[in-house]
Amino acid sequence: MYVENSSTYYKSIKYFSYLVRTKYAVARNRSIVNKSADRNGQISVAMTSTILELTIHLVTAATLINSA
Repeated sequence: MYVENSSTYYKSIKYFSYLVRTKYAVARNRSIVNKSADRNGQISVAMTSTILELTIHLVTAATLINSA
């Protein structure tokens, strides 16, 4: 049981870190593209949606870890 739980924990952490790396890279590229259009220096829509998406994934990962 303990090994199973730790395995699920590490898998979800690994998956989440993968999501952070890929989604952040995509958002960063988008925000660099949008910088010319974004004169106010506000956070870009792409970055905001990515942060929201990552938050949802984090909550899902936490739920999986707690339920395991």
